[in-house]
Order: sequence, then C-alpha cells, then structure tokens
Amino acid sequence: MSSPRTAAKSDEDDGSGVCRSMFCPKRYPDFVAPEYRWFQTWDTIQQMTKLVNHHFGELAWFAFHGVGDPHASVSRAVLFTLSRQLFGHKVSVLGTTPTAGLWFAAYVKTFRTLGGTLEALATMTEIFAFQINSILLLWAAGMLGAMAEAMNSATRSCILQHFSKEKNNHDVTLKENNQDNAGSTIGVLGGLIVVASINRAGGFNDQTLTGCCIVCFCLCMVHVWTNLASSLVLKIPPGTFFLRHCKTRRYVIVTSGNSLAAAADTLADERVEIFKLPSDQIFGKALMSTNEVWFDQDGQAAADPCAAQLDEDGQSIVLRGEKYQLEACTSLRSSKSASTLFFPPGWPVTMPKGFDAFAAYDLIGGITSTPRKLLHVFIYWKYVAGVGDASKGPAYACLLGLFGTSIGLVSGLISGVPILAENYDHRWLIPSYILTMIAEASNMIAMVFPLKWYLLINALGIPLASLSNIIRKAVYAEVDRRWASHPSVELIHLNLCKRNRATILNLLTSILCVWYSLHLVNSSIHPSLQGIFAVYVMLLLFDFAANFQKSKIASELLQNQNSYDYELTEMDHEPYQPQRRLGEQHGPGLSFSMKKFGMTLFLVMGEAAVYAGLVTTLSGNTNQLEPCTERCLQFKLISDQSSIPGTGMFPFPVRNGLDHQQLKDTCQDFGGLNCELLTASCSASVCEERRVRRMVEDRLSGSKSKTSFVVSIGVYSVLNLMHDVGLQARCLGPNDAVMLQILATLCLAVMAASALMWASGAMELFFSPVPVDSCGCYFRMADVPSIVALVLPLNLVIRLQGNVKQAMYAAIIESSCLRTVVFALPYHFIRNSKIHSEESLSQGSLLGVEGLGRGTGSSEPMPRLFDRFTRRESVKHWAQWLPFLAVGIVILPLLLSSSFIIYRVVDLVLSWLEASLSKFVTIDRSCGTIALFGVYSMILMQTLLVGYFLSGLHTLYFVLSMQLGKWPADPQLLARLTEAKPELRWALRLARRATTR
Repeated sequence: MSSPRTAAKSDEDDGSGVCRSMFCPKRYPDFVAPEYRWFQTWDTIQQMTKLVNHHFGELAWFAFHGVGDPHASVSRAVLFTLSRQLFGHKVSVLGTTPTAGLWFAAYVKTFRTLGGTLEALATMTEIFAFQINSILLLWAAGMLGAMAEAMNSATRSCILQHFSKEKNNHDVTLKENNQDNAGSTIGVLGGLIVVASINRAGGFNDQTLTGCCIVCFCLCMVHVWTNLASSLVLKIPPGTFFLRHCKTRRYVIVTSGNSLAAAADTLADERVEIFKLPSDQIFGKALMSTNEVWFDQDGQAAADPCAAQLDEDGQSIVLRGEKYQLEACTSLRSSKSASTLFFPPGWPVTMPKGFDAFAAYDLIGGITSTPRKLLHVFIYWKYVAGVGDASKGPAYACLLGLFGTSIGLVSGLISGVPILAENYDHRWLIPSYILTMIAEASNMIAMVFPLKWYLLINALGIPLASLSNIIRKAVYAEVDRRWASHPSVELIHLNLCKRNRATILNLLTSILCVWYSLHLVNSSIHPSLQGIFAVYVMLLLFDFAANFQKSKIASELLQNQNSYDYELTEMDHEPYQPQRRLGEQHGPGLSFSMKKFGMTLFLVMGEAAVYAGLVTTLSGNTNQLEPCTERCLQFKLISDQSSIPGTGMFPFPVRNGLDHQQLKDTCQDFGGLNCELLTASCSASVCEERRVRRMVEDRLSGSKSKTSFVVSIGVYSVLNLMHDVGLQARCLGPNDAVMLQILATLCLAVMAASALMWASGAMELFFSPVPVDSCGCYFRMADVPSIVALVLPLNLVIRLQGNVKQAMYAAIIESSCLRTVVFALPYHFIRNSKIHSEESLSQGSLLGVEGLGRGTGSSEPMPRLFDRFTRRESVKHWAQWLPFLAVGIVILPLLLSSSFIIYRVVDLVLSWLEASLSKFVTIDRSCGTIALFGVYSMILMQTLLVGYFLSGLHTLYFVLSMQLGKWPADPQLLARLTEAKPELRWALRLARRATTR
C-alpha cells in the first residue's frame, strides 16, 4: 500500500503536471468540496470582466476628478477621494452587523449573487456620476461598492470554510489566488487594448463616453451572469438551521433524554432546536446545537463530535436512516453562539491565547491606513495622474494603473509557483512586512520622479508588494483557521468583527482626514514634500511596529499545536476554603492619631499646592511671555473674550509690525476663519516696552479650564484625605475605601482633561492692545515655561493610568491601600512572597487595612461606619468600567488640544534643529507642514492614549467580569489570566470555585 505522501506525489505528476499543481489544491478533488471545479471556473471568468469593468470605472473616476483639466484642483480631488471612502465604509457597517452575518451565513448563494450585482451597479454609477457631474452619485457608487465588498468578503469566508474539507485553508487560498491572477491577467490585456484605443482616439470625450457605457453595460451583464452561475453550483449548507423531517414536515426538538425527535409542528414552538455544522474540529462536518451539544448519527447527545452524513446537495442530512431538510435560521434566540459587533461568539472564552493582543495591534496598524492614503493620493493626483495638468488625461492615468496592475499580476503568479509557495509559513511574516514597507516607500518616492524613473522603480517595487501580499494571504488563512477553531466560531465571525472594529474605530481618523482635506481646499498653502515624506515614513514605521507584534503572536499560535485545544481541564485540585472578607475580620476599634492625620494632611495639601501653584504662576505672570518679533503661530479653535478671534485650528504665521491687511491676507491664504477681525500689530520696538507687556490680556487666570483644574484638585485632595485618614483611623471599611479610590481617580481624570485644555490655551498667542497707536502687540509663552506647561498634562495622564490600575487591583482584592504612600509593587505581594497555601490565600490583602499594622488578636468586630453605603458588587462594577470612564473624560480634551500642543512642540524642535543643523540641511518650518504634523498628531495621540490605558488593564477587566459572574470561569481563560497576572492566582481560583459550587 502506498503512503499518503507517495499518493500525493503521483497525484501531482499525472494530468497536466505543473499546471495542475499551480491551480489545483493538493490531493484535488478529494481534499475540497465536489463543486470546487465549476465554482472556480465561473469565478475566474468573473475576475476577467471585473478587472476590465474596474478600469472603465477608473476612466470616469479620473475624468471626474479633473485629470487633464487645467482648472481642476488637487485638494478637491483628495477631498472627493477621502469623502467617498468615508461614506462607503461607514454605510457598509449595515452589512456587517451580527444579524447581517447570520443572514449571510444562512443564504450564502443569495448574498454572493447580490454582492456581485451591487459591484457591477457601482461601476455603472461611477460612469453616470461623471456624465452628469454629480458628487452625490459618486458617493453612492462608493457606498454600493463598499456594501458589495462587505457581502463578498463575508460570503467568501463561508465558501473558504466549506471548500477546505481537510483543514487546508492555506493551500486553498494560495491556489485561489493563482486562479484569480491568471484570470485577471487576461482581463488586463483586454483593458490595455480598450484604454490604448481611447487614448489614441483623443482622450475621454462624449463619443468615447457613450462607447464606454455600452461596453461597460455588456461587461456588467457578463459579470452578473458569471457571478450567478458560480453561486448556483454551490452546495453549501446554511450556517445555522432547523432540522425538518422530509416526510412528516415536523421540526426536531431535543427531549429530556438529550435525544432528537421530530415532534414540533411549527417554528413557533420554543423547543425547536437550532443546529450548525462546525467543520474544523474533525475531518468532515459534525452536527452540533448552537448551545454546543454534539449529536451522533442516531440523534443522541455525544461527548465527542462525529461526522454527519450530508446529502449531495448540502441541504439535507441523514439521522437514524431518515432524511431531514436543513431549513435556514437567521435568529439564535438566547444561544451561546450569539455574536457581538466587535468580537466573535463567546469571546474571550472561545478564542485562543493571543487573540486580544493580535486584534489590538491589528487596529493600531489599521488606524494609519487612512492618513497614509491621504498623503498617497495627494502625491498621486498631483504628480502621477495629472489633476490640473492639461498635458495628461484619464486614459494616460489609466494606462499607468494598468502597467502597475500587470506587473503585480505576473509577479503574483510567479510568487504562487508551488516550489516557492510550499515554503510560505510564519517565518516569512516579518520579512513580508519589511518588503511591504520597502515597496510602499519606493512607490511614494517614485511618484515625484520623471516618468521613466517612475516606471522603473515601480517595476522593481511592485513584485515585492505582490510577494509579501501572497505570503500574508496564505499564512493568515491558517491563522484565521486557528482563531476559528472553537465550534462556536466561524471564519465569517472573524471577518465581520474585524471589519467592524476597523470601521468604527477609524471613524474619527477618517473624519479628521476629510477635515484636513477640506482645509487644503480652502487654503492656498500646501505642506511641502519634505514634510509629507517625513510624516509618511513615521506612519510606515508605526504600522510596521504593530505588524511586527502581530507576526510574533501569529508565529506563536502556529507553532503551538495545542493552543486551540478546548478540552476542559482543571487548574488545580486543592480543596475549596471560603475566603474571609476583610470587612468581616476582627481587630481593635477606632484608632485616631493626630500625628498621622497631620502627616497625611501635609502630604495631600503639598501635592495640591504644587499643581495649583504651577498653573496659577504660569497663568498670571506676564514675565513668562515674549513678543512675536519673529514668526509666531496663530491658531484658535474656540473664541473667548480676548481681542484675538477664533481663526480655526490650522496655524498661520503672525509677527509684530504687520498691518491689518497683511494679517488678513495671510490668514485667508492659510484657510483661517474670522480673518477680518484681526487687529493690526504695532512695530517691534513698541512691543518691547514694559507698559505694553503689563497690558497683556490675561486669558488664562480666569479661564474655565483653570477653574475646573483648581476645583477638581480640591475635590481630589479631599477624597484622598478622607481615604487615608479613614483607613488609618480604622473607621473606613474596604468597600467604601475602594469606592473613594475610584472617585479620586475620576477626579484625577478631570484634572488631566482640564490641564490639557489649559495647556492648549497657553500655547495660543496673547494680545496687548495699544490704544494710542490703534494697534496691538502679539505675545507667546517663552520656551522654558512652554515646556513646563506641556509636561503638566503629560504627567497627569501617566499618573492617571497608574491610579486606574491601582483602583482595579483594589476592587479585585477588596482592600485599598494608602494613596499618600508610594508602594513599589502594591498588589504584587502574593507572587513575591510566594504565598500559595490555602490558609494564606484566604487572608486577602496584606496591604490596605491589614498592612497598616493592625493586629488580628482581638475578638472585637472591625468598625464599618461607612461601609453600609456601598455594596461589593457596585464597587467592582465601577472599577470594571473605570478605564473606559477615564479615557472617555480625557479623550475629547486631548482631541481638541493635541494639535495645538503639537504645533508648539514641533515648532520648538524644528527651531532647535534649524539653529544646530542649518549649515548642513534645510529645515522646513512652514505652517503648512506644521499643520500636517498637528492633524496627524491628533490621530496618533488618540491611538496611543487608548492603547496605553487599555493594553495593561484588559486582564484586570476580565478578572472583575468573572468575579461579578458576567463571564464563566472557563479553565482555559483562567489559565491565561493566571499566566498574565500570577499575583492574582488566588483571586482567580476563588472566582472559579464560586461559580462551580
């Protein structure tokens, strides 16, 4: 008997040899679904027409944006591009909800056909948008295309899972990619012929437009027909279904003996069971209820999955020798398989170790996609496509696109050759991202070079991008299969949840990019190439750092063969001992010490005096200001009572010595607002006088941000004083102590938010009116005070994250610790002292009340004067949501102030570099470039803030969720949490036992 390897080799050597191994999965047709051949045949034909249609749409797309039109604006083209993407992606969320996912999985053939139809309709809409010059139709085309992409992507996940009978997702994906590249290559040849003919005919005029419409309509019909044909040959069962007896027409229910019986007449009967066919647990498919109960071929509940006998049409199943129809189900009632918008069903219990970090890094990298696209399309429209350049035209731009596409397809086919593709595994992930970074950077640089160099550089860079793209497709196909290894999780869940996370969390990024594009339209000053390339490189490095971490997690997942084993195993077998609550322990009564009270009051008041004094000193001292003898940056988003109007968030240069008209013209050139309200500036000599400095309008002393800061620091100090004095006097129970700690942390968040708004106001310009000369002088805060003002909110944000973490630890352990004392590792005592005995585990915290030296020999109950006002569950609930509340308080002020803060920081850094390196390099300090840095800093700082807060706190959130009983104490999840937080091993053990008693 021949071995499987020998059989596979002989199977590859017969027939068409290399061609078969190139386009057919290994062991074809045994290792794929029976209809694989015909489906892929129709799908490949569809790829040919799809690509030609895409380029017809590009012709209209280029013409609409003004390629070849000398009166067109590059900024306007960028705005249309990004707004189209924004509307399209956000509307596509309607097709990626959990309910939509159930419908897609239940009716794969229907929604695949609908997706292909919407795709063709989007192409026709783009052409009509150009014909009638309607931006609304252009946006509608983007929405139709995005919705079609969402449907096609979701149904494709179901089809891939259906075709990969033997867990060969990696191989099936590679061969499908080769088939698509081959079909698209033929389509490119057709597109080249048509576009070259249009170019020779004199460009994209009314006559060619009519011909394009006719040809495009015919191709759309072919596209829809081939899409329908490929859908009809599918024999894919619905994702979730009811079982209905083919003869009696009665529905299956589960009896008390866990056996299946056809005893319900209608679906209105609540006993009718919902089933699914998860395919990753065993070879073939197994029948399982959506509540994760397996059933064998006799209709009896089984401990392990066993293969189900599906009919050839994929729409019926045989149980006990009788045939049952699979009737699609699009609602799961209260099933465990119910999915959420952002995470797969049963998360985090159903997901292997590393999924949370993988999804987080995927989001961090994805956040840079829209900002990078803005820079890319700006350079592309201006230097390559030729918006505003009468020497170019739509056909010319389309030919350049076809050149890049053809190189990508040919290099993709070469990269998919089996002798190369067999080696694509997790070891290639990091090199693939390096190749992608090189390819994107080279493409960006090539766009500003002459045409010959552009073609040459792209001819070298595009193959690198194609190779890296194929490597990631193949490797991540296997990674996704591992993520979806739990019976409740399917590939479609991963697909839809990933799209939702990226779309929703990138909403703010997209809006900011569209806002900046609108500013470019209204401004005649654009960022320099030097600034664009500097920001683009930083974004590439940021994206690579996130992808590097993703690759490490994916490699660990693929190397660990047991990472997706969901056998329920116990963490330990030690006997359960009830935990003794600190509030129920015994000890001496009230103990008030005036010395301790005085020391605590001194520490609390000292901290408040430092922060309040710093803000007050910088707010009212005019000696900290310097006149704008040289260039200063004027920006102001919110108007106040000062003489400087709200000119918007984007900066423009201001200096003393300019008259009203000069200031107004400069403001308008940079797209500022209320430019006519600017007051003329006096000469530099007048602004140096002391009397002028004494008349500077004091905006900061009476500002709302300063008042909010002072009030919040007062409340923060009072709460800290109550907390520490109450613990030391033994009159504060553990629940109230933790609640006071949570309230103090929220006050610290308000302090950080107020400090951000105050610091942004300090970075704005100050004005001193000079009535005698009918002018005024502009001032700014000097360099050193500016640095101090910028460090203050940064310090508070860092402290806030530490306070949030401490409060969550306190809620988990149910005991607080002194806030005026710095502990090196306040809640890591269990791991460091190696306390693992059951007696020591039941003691709870060794800090907090017990760590203050209180003895345990007395039989008197501990006083609980204030503990009656809070409940244990309420405290844990508040602590669970504390990170989100803290981020929610800080995020909006950070959004409003981050660009202003960055303007000053970047200007300071660039001025220092200019002073040091001006002999060697030219430093670009233009306001257009600084505005670009400011807008992109708003995006990156929001990302860093959310990542900084939630990265180290999600584990504590999981622990609190289990303590509150919101999540089951799953042994796999508990093992992961114990590995991440060894010091909380005792709390996790008690949480598990509390749910199993």
